[in-house]
Amino acid sequence: MIVVSACLVGENCRYNAQTKLNSDVVEYLKDKSYTTFCPEEPLGTPREPIHVVGSKLFGNESKKDYTKVVKEHIEKFVERNSITTALLKARSPSCAIKTFGESRSDGLFTQILRDKFENIELIDEEILSNHSAPIKKQ
Repeated sequence: MIVVSACLVGENCRYNAQTKLNSDVVEYLKDKSYTTFCPEEPLGTPREPIHVVGSKLFGNESKKDYTKVVKEHIEKFVERNSITTALLKARSPSCAIKTFGESRSDGLFTQILRDKFENIELIDEEILSNHSAPIKKQ
């Protein structure tokens, strides 16, 4: 199964209630079966921006720890689905593939996907737009 970050296909689920609709992603998915997912959905929309510290998620202003609620949402999703490919939002605290923050870390969803699915193919919209090779689990 292919899972795609919901914001990349036009869902207004980002912290600022906006979308990050990406025409390259839509074109890539055109003849494919996929499901959408937003790891931060339980936090509501709009919401305060969050950031990753290690494998924890904190509110940028409130400093509130959102890790438990987001992690539980992600774990329920991955337990119900057999994911072979993930098309994710770059530079996201939840979905980044080595592109979040100064440390160039994975987002929480990406960390969990790497742990759960041995041969998962990870792609973000920047990789897709630049026609680079997908990232296999290392």
